[in-house]
Amino acid sequence: MKNFEDKNQEVQEPDLTGTYTARDYISWKTDELMELIRGKVFKMAAAPSSDHQKVVMSLGTILYLHFLKKCEVYSAPFDVYLIRSSEDWKSAKNVVQPDLCVICDPEKIHLRGCIGVPDLVVEILSPSTRLKDLGAKRDLYEEYGVKEFWIVHPQDATLAVHVLENGKYRITSLVTKGQSFQSPTFPDLQVDLDAVFPDE
Repeated sequence: MKNFEDKNQEVQEPDLTGTYTARDYISWKTDELMELIRGKVFKMAAAPSSDHQKVVMSLGTILYLHFLKKCEVYSAPFDVYLIRSSEDWKSAKNVVQPDLCVICDPEKIHLRGCIGVPDLVVEILSPSTRLKDLGAKRDLYEEYGVKEFWIVHPQDATLAVHVLENGKYRITSLVTKGQSFQSPTFPDLQVDLDAVFPDE
């Protein structure tokens, strides 16, 4: 794990109408959680529901135990700086906080978060984040090459598996409580949705 610090940070608050990079993002001194998407500031929603948090905990535990000593698993708040290998991370215009992410390259893990593209990203839908997760963030994960992307709907108890093929996402599985699926990217990862969704 590396530490990337900017000793010339300026203390400032973001103007929501402005366009910014990661260099600006790390300079802000605020208690509010936010994301940068194509340079625009998106404030994070209020505290998620108990159902959302139960799914984060149960699915996060499944992933943590499966990837133990092989890959790192992180839950939000955790900054992911989406850049390509040739790009300077401080110039990144996309800094997102997935609900869960799996990172198998230790060189991408730093004290500030993930500098680069995770191998697997999970977004758990809520009314306040649904449009962003299914639209702008899904498009970013596809554009930057996240190999596998899961969309979880706690109210419907469903999980959709998106896999990157020829630069575009294809849904390979749509499963619900009572079913299980095998990850296309990690063939030894099988998830039983009865273990993901809380009982009524």
